[in-house]
Parts: sequence; structure tokens; C-alpha cells
Amino acid sequence: MAAFSGAVFTVAGLYYFYLIYQLPDIRSLQDYQPPLATQILSAEGDSLGFLYKEKRILVAPTELPPQLIQSFIASEDSRFLQHGGLDFLSILRAVWKNLWAGEIVQGGSTITQQVTKSLLLSPEKSFSRKIKEAFLAYRLDQNLSKRDILFIYLNQIYLGHGAYGVEAAAQTYFGKKSKELNLAEGAMLAGLPQAPSRYSPFMNFQRAKERQRYVLKRMVEEGYLSSWEAQTAEQLPLYLTRESDSQGAVAPHLNDMVRKFLYQNFGSDFVLQAGFTVWTTIEAGFQKAAREAVENGTRAVYLRHVFSNPLRQIPPRQDRGLLPTVGPPVG
Repeated sequence: MAAFSGAVFTVAGLYYFYLIYQLPDIRSLQDYQPPLATQILSAEGDSLGFLYKEKRILVAPTELPPQLIQSFIASEDSRFLQHGGLDFLSILRAVWKNLWAGEIVQGGSTITQQVTKSLLLSPEKSFSRKIKEAFLAYRLDQNLSKRDILFIYLNQIYLGHGAYGVEAAAQTYFGKKSKELNLAEGAMLAGLPQAPSRYSPFMNFQRAKERQRYVLKRMVEEGYLSSWEAQTAEQLPLYLTRESDSQGAVAPHLNDMVRKFLYQNFGSDFVLQAGFTVWTTIEAGFQKAAREAVENGTRAVYLRHVFSNPLRQIPPRQDRGLLPTVGPPVG
């Protein structure tokens, strides 16, 4: 029995050192420099579009509304400020809630684990990857401050429709900078990480609202909000930007000119991840008005000359001779 126990411990020890040897270096995260989107701005500073491999705009946690940060912590990792990278209590609680609901309603990974999984590990689902993720999360928590981990998380996380990080997501969904988001908008963004496409307000607004309510409820449970504040936020109207506008439809011809100029002078690979800010002379308000005028005018012309009914119908096989024949006749 003793020999068997010794063999088990030996194998476990060898496996432990094998995994430790395979762990990537976390020092790369101490100098976090992700691909950034090049942003094209109007003369007033409004966003006209982006050029990117990953649509990301860096923003420091100090520039964000405190309640926006709290909404992510409450919904994704409520004990983030207390644990050391791993939170076994939250894992057990998530398992219980998911079993009770009959579906996945809450994840067990901490924010630190999500950072390591996103930047240091492959997306494969395996037992060994989860163990590596746990070790790396512990190491990361020992080497970076909570503020630094939050900085990486809030800029790295994918939030749907090509948007990485809260700044790009705020502009994609609401046409605002992240520092301008109110509590209702921030709570909706905080509901996206679990399944960005499922909870996208563009794709399913009702489902996005349900997820927003969950985030607000978690903020109340964690003491960030009163019940009255949560109810007030839930009733606030949400004004989504048109998805086409977030993709640069306000002045697509100008975006194409800017793209060609930048590619010719700096190369496409560099431009798509350099994070340039390009100011143009276009005034976004006038451009939108001009576009709407053309759309309304085109629609009016169509309605005046709309095709109503055919003059007559030609029965089958009686249309020969009316149109030029290409190739041998059929039939």
C-alpha cells in the first residue's frame, strides 16, 4: 500500500513539474501592448470608422466610471479584490447555481483566469489547460497589481461585433466613449462577456435586457447599488447606435480614401494594429444629413415611379422571337 501511495505521489509530482515547465512566461503581460484599431474621426471628433485586426482602443481604469468597473466585477468575479487569482468559493457557487437553473448562468473563472486564458493559453478545452490556467492566474496575481490586471481585462475582453475592450464596445453599441456611459449602458456591456452574440442588443434586445437586469441585481447583492438605483437604471431608455454607423457607414468613401493613403505610406499590417488617430475635415452632422437626404430623395423617386402591374403576360413557349436567342433553341 505504501509503495502504491509513493508511486502515485511520484507520478503526480512529475506531472506537476511537467506542467510547470510548459507554462508560458507571464512577463509579456507586464508590458501589455495589444493590437489597436486605427480610428478615423470627423472634424468635430466624432468617430467615422475604424481600421483594425482587432477593434480595440486602450483606456485606463482611472478613465472609466467607477460603476462600470463595479458592474464587471459584480457579474464576472465578485471577490476579485480579495482572492489570489483563484476563487474556489465562487467556483462552487457557480456550479450550484448552474445546476439549480439547469443551464450555465454563471461562470466560475476569475477575471485573472480569463486574462491568462485569453493571452497566454490556447482555447482548447482540456483538463491540463485548466490546471495551467490556475497556475498562471496565481502567478499573475503575485506579479501584477489588481489595477494592472483590470487594465488588461477591460481592454482585452471580447464584447461582440468585432469590439475588444470596453472603449470599443461603448462606441460600437452606444456611439459614446466609455467614460460617458451611464449605469444602464455599463450594465448592458458587463452582461456581454459570457456570450457576446447571444446577449448582443443588436441581435436580441430582450435577451440583452434580461442580462442587464442580472448585472444590476448582482451589483445590489455586492453592495455597489441600492435596490432603488438598480430599478431606476433598469428603466432608463437605451439608445443604440446603428450597427452600420459603427462600421463606418457615415462616410464610407472618405474611410476608403484614408485607408488607401495609410496603406501606401505605412503598410497595411502596421496600420491595422498601430492605433493611429486620423482627423479629417468631414463634419459628421452635415454628412449624415446629406446621406439621409439622398436616401429620402431616392425613396421618393422610387415611390413616384414604382413598378405596379405588368401590361400583359406572355404564355409559356410564345415568347420566342421577342428576345435574342443564345445557343440552340431549347425544347
